[in-house]
Order: sequence, then structure tokens, then C-alpha cells
Amino acid sequence: MARNSDQDRPDGSSLKSQCLGFPAILSIAIALVSPEACPAVGLPPIFAQSGNGTWLAFLIATIGLVFVSLNINEFASRKASSGSMYTYVAWGLGSTAGVLCGWAIIIAYTFGGMAAISGSVNYANVLLRSLGFQVFPFLIFAIGVGLSAFLAYKGVELSTILLLGIQVISVSLILCLVYIVLSKHGFAPDMTQLSLHKVSLQNIQLGLVLAVFNFTGFEGATTMGEEAS
Repeated sequence: MARNSDQDRPDGSSLKSQCLGFPAILSIAIALVSPEACPAVGLPPIFAQSGNGTWLAFLIATIGLVFVSLNINEFASRKASSGSMYTYVAWGLGSTAGVLCGWAIIIAYTFGGMAAISGSVNYANVLLRSLGFQVFPFLIFAIGVGLSAFLAYKGVELSTILLLGIQVISVSLILCLVYIVLSKHGFAPDMTQLSLHKVSLQNIQLGLVLAVFNFTGFEGATTMGEEAS
């Protein structure tokens, strides 16, 4: 079915159409899920709630979001819109649900963005202190926000190229770390996790909420509907 878009607006206010290929769109989705930050920031609170059932909470969350993704794909194949989930929810469930979804996205990305930049400031300070430097946190924060604004101003192509490069480097470093740990200590399955030792249904439910939150942004690539080729 032909895709709908607003790329032919006479006032020239439309987004730059069909300028991003599949690798760029994929990098956006991966970057928003943040596979490098999830193990460091997302897993500890989930483990605190679910214990040995952490893997099961993640598995259930993954299966649930796969079904959500299938629905998103149906909408995305019919309409290219920067409205993303707001547009699709409004289509399927009406304007009231769409408004609620829109506000939920705004709140999630606002606080998610603040958490990301704050975490970056903290990790940057730890790294700099280990190298013998001390930098005022607000300065690092201002640099991060300023760089983000500059990249947004320069255009989506530059942003996605940078994202793709960062993701390749980050995931490569994680894989290297995994290889080093496994090569030194070997692989030994934790049977207490497989048997869900001391895990209750309530533990799984509490961890499931946080596990779903760790996937926040997985649908973010749909905001590039008009730019995607």
C-alpha cells in the first residue's frame, strides 16, 4: 500500500524526505533502547525486584513488545509520520487515547533524556577523575546539551551517522568485555536462575514493569517515517 506523508507542503516546512537508509534507521532504534546503558543502569533495579527471575521478566517483556512491534509495523507501512505512536494510537483507538499516548511519550522522552545526560555527566566525571582531572559537572552538562542541539540543527543525516558510529563502537567494546570475562572465567550456567530459586509471581510482576521501561524508545525509528527511504 502506498505510504502517506506530508512531504509536499507548499510552505516548505516538511521534513527532508527519503534521506535515511536502513542502517541509519536501525541505528536510531538501537540507540534509543541503549543496549550499552541497560546492563549498567537498567539491570540492577530489576534484579533487586525479581532476583533470579530477572531473565524471565526480560523474556516476557520482549515477547510482549514483539507483538506491539507487529502492530506498529502495520501502521508504519501505511503512514509515514513524525507523530509516531501518537498518530497510530489515535488512528486505532481514537483521539482521547492518542492525546494520552502523546503526553506519555513527551514525559518519557523528557525524563529519559534528562536521565541520559545526567548519567553521562556522572560517568564522564568518573572517567576524568581517574585520569587526574576535575571538571565542574554543569560544564559537562552544558557541553552535552549544546552538542545535541548542534547536531539537531545540522540535520538528521549527521545525527544518525554519529549514532551509528557510537553504537558500533559501544557494542564492539561490550562484546570484547564479554569475551575477556568468559575467556578468563569460562561459561557456567547459574542453575538457581534456571530453577527460579526464591522467585515469586509478585517478584516477576515488579521486575516486568522495569524491564518494559528498559525498552523505552524501541519504536523511536517510526518518528523518522518521512525521512526514511
